[in-house]
Amino acid sequence: MAPYAPQVAKWLREDPNLSGAEILRRVRLAGYRGGKSAFYELVRQLRVPGSGYKRCPHCRALLRDIAETCRHCGLSLPVTVPHPRVLGAAALQEIRRETEAAGRRFALAGPVTERYLVIAAPDRQELYEYFKQKFGGISTIEVVGERRAVERRTLANGPSPDRRRQDRRVSAAVAADLRAFGFAIVIRD
Repeated sequence: MAPYAPQVAKWLREDPNLSGAEILRRVRLAGYRGGKSAFYELVRQLRVPGSGYKRCPHCRALLRDIAETCRHCGLSLPVTVPHPRVLGAAALQEIRRETEAAGRRFALAGPVTERYLVIAAPDRQELYEYFKQKFGGISTIEVVGERRAVERRTLANGPSPDRRRQDRRVSAAVAADLRAFGFAIVIRD
């Protein structure tokens, strides 16, 4: 087991959260034929304190820092993960200034002229109402419910010459989106 200790220590320095089972798998690929218990004890001794692990105060089992209960004895553990730092007013003002400057840097040159059509599937009335509520005040977005009940009929000898030549119904991609998601978004001309 001693010949593998330097390599195990290196792996633990590179990734302190590496599990004992993964380390055992790696050393077995390198030729280790010993037992698991002795190897896990070696890994436990090589782990650096504060590397994402803590001990249960009741049964002394080695657990992850984020563990809330011991998986061995069931003891509820105190949280040792530090709380995120609270930013002061000056730091928040600086973040706001940076965000506004970035917004000005990447702002569009002119108004958005594209118009969108949001189509809700006929069986998804709740989506239709949601989109109507969210996009109701935006003039460039129109929300409609799909009204088509059946596919378009075709004549046996083809359409008459005075009819439109192009099918203006929804494309296959829009139909697929309606089936998969219950809605589709189309850019209008």
